[in-house]
This record gives sequence, structure tokens and C-alpha cells, in this order.
Amino acid sequence: MVINELSSKELASLRLASRAFYEVQTFLFRRFVLEDLPWLWEANDIPRNHTDWHQLYVNAKLYWSTLKGLQNRKRIWKDIEWIVKRMGQYREVKQ
Repeated sequence: MVINELSSKELASLRLASRAFYEVQTFLFRRFVLEDLPWLWEANDIPRNHTDWHQLYVNAKLYWSTLKGLQNRKRIWKDIEWIVKRMGQYREVKQ
């Protein structure tokens, strides 16, 4: 339960500090991929147990400046979130 409350940096540090957590934490990074990169919706379809979620997360962060397609997805995702929020506010005013 405590591990689930850690940030990605804290979990990465735990991975470096303890060999016992090196393998255990890999699948825990799935949460960070899904939370920090929601526009990477394909992550929901990736096999959970056969994926190095830590490496996926690190690579996405490390190579972000070269991932133009994902940058565009993020931009569109943020725009749609804003539109949905505004629609909700508009509905509240109309009622």
C-alpha cells in the first residue's frame, strides 16, 4: 500500500536502493504511464506482465522532445479536456 503512494521519482530511487525492488517495481510503473501519459491510450492494450513499464515510462520522458506525434496527441488531449470542462460549465449554467 505504501509503494502505491510513491511518486515515479521515489519509486525509481527505491529501485536503485534495493535489489529486491528492482523487479517488483517494473509493473508498478504502469500506473505512471497511464496517469502521466493518458494520451498514450494504447498502453491499456499492452500485456501487463510481459512489459517493462519502467523502461517505457523512462523512454517516453527521455525522448519526449523527439516524439512529435505524441506531443501533438498531448496537445489535442489537453484541448479536448478544456472543451469538455467548458461544456460541463455551460450545462451547469443552463440548468
